[in-house]
Amino acid sequence: MRNKVDYCGAAVLWLMFIGLAVSVIHHASWVGAIDTMMAQAMGAPSANNITLFNVIAFLGSPMVSLSLTFVLCVYLWFRRGPALSLWAAGMQYGGSALVEVVKQIVARHRPVHELLPDTGYSFPSGHVFCTTILVLTLLMVFLPGIKDQEVGLVAVLMGVVWVGLVATSRLYLAQHFATDLAGSVLIAGALWLTLRPARTPVMAFVDDHLPARLQRSAH
Repeated sequence: MRNKVDYCGAAVLWLMFIGLAVSVIHHASWVGAIDTMMAQAMGAPSANNITLFNVIAFLGSPMVSLSLTFVLCVYLWFRRGPALSLWAAGMQYGGSALVEVVKQIVARHRPVHELLPDTGYSFPSGHVFCTTILVLTLLMVFLPGIKDQEVGLVAVLMGVVWVGLVATSRLYLAQHFATDLAGSVLIAGALWLTLRPARTPVMAFVDDHLPARLQRSAH
């Protein structure tokens, strides 16, 4: 039953993402209206806010998220086994590669008036995608071990807030459009719900085919 719910949710998110990507490619008026409205909502920039959001953007950057994922995967390899470690690595690094492919297909340029210049195409945001996948992975790994429901809820809320802060930093610094950020959340959620039902059989396959010496090194 849960797998069906995941697949249905994934289908909805994929359709929403594809619809948004097509609209961005064709410069749909509603996309421009949303982006303009959200950019104006950020207000006039201030030096203190620029500094703050620049720090948040750095902490939420793909480089940091990929590095933290590597550390997490090393921990999982020795504490939970190679299969889960490889699963987490595949979600983050494989997903990041997918985002780069989408960037090249959509080929959307960044906002003209960036407060701090950035490189590469704009849609979707790598910062928000990598942060979202990292948060989902951390919750997947550690949330089941939290027995106190209130503590678990706080952990989930902290993850949501962190993703929101990273997204806000990209918008405030004018390095992305609002629809870039929405696209990142949509593709991250779609990919997660698509692959989560396959986690158990994939991990079992890895365990069955991983060389014995590598499995012994993890314990």
